[in-house]
Amino acid sequence: MWSDLHLPQEDKRAVDLVCKFVFDWKPHHQVIIGDLMDLAGIGRWNEKRFISQYQNQISDDFECGNNMLDRIQSLSPKSKTYYIEGNHEWRASEYSERHPSFEKFVSIPRNLNLIKRGIPYYPYPD
Repeated sequence: MWSDLHLPQEDKRAVDLVCKFVFDWKPHHQVIIGDLMDLAGIGRWNEKRFISQYQNQISDDFECGNNMLDRIQSLSPKSKTYYIEGNHEWRASEYSERHPSFEKFVSIPRNLNLIKRGIPYYPYPD
């Protein structure tokens, strides 16, 4: 299980240790149980600021997220990976509901290429 990495503020040493374990163990399933990325740029405390001020930060978060998903999937290529939305990903869903014109910039499934990767995405429970 992968939880609360908060990319790009992850604990690199801890991530490397989990990666080594996954590589050695080759689990049948890997589950990301939320907060893969921090997505601070779309947090509620930034509500009064324009997303354009944070577009580079959000792009960086998604780049880190894609790199981590590449790494997760390469460690155990036969593993089935699942992604459960956490409260940080929920920020993106909530933001796109309030600002529909920005949905393409903040959509987790779209920007992490989850369909192409074959990773099912489960929204945060209501």
